[in-house]
Amino acid sequence: MADSGIWSGAELGRLLEYKAEYKLSPPSISALLTGEPKQVKTQTMDALCTALEGTPNDLWKHTPTPVKKLERPMNNKLAKGVNESISEDNRVRGENFTPTPTIDKDPFNIDR
Repeated sequence: MADSGIWSGAELGRLLEYKAEYKLSPPSISALLTGEPKQVKTQTMDALCTALEGTPNDLWKHTPTPVKKLERPMNNKLAKGVNESISEDNRVRGENFTPTPTIDKDPFNIDR
């Protein structure tokens, strides 16, 4: 902004009103000047670009935030975890029981 001759928030506010016919509150101007704003409306960005005769690239530099990749469990790990929980259930009951799925050939009792 110093390149544009803007040295204060009040000057930026006046420039926005004069060149872009856009009113921005003093706290919003302060947030733009003192740090990284959490969000910027497209109307505000357009007004800033118009008033300062530039593009968004002239105002901000994008720096990507590092993203930690999620590790997906492999099928064998998932199956092992399920089998371990079944074994734990059996130990709690004190039984040598392994649940087996039952398949009903006619689940809706149509043929009966």
